[in-house]
Amino acid sequence: MHFDAYHQKLKLTWRPFGNANPLQQLLLKFIRPVLRGRSRDR
Repeated sequence: MHFDAYHQKLKLTWRPFGNANPLQQLLLKFIRPVLRGRSRDR
């Protein structure tokens, strides 16, 4: 579920298997360091 406050819209999405989805696991592996403020290159 995502709410866009600027456009005042609520968006519902669905990913099969949720966070257990292999694609989601791969994305999280690359995104977590970015969110923590670290680059993968360092």
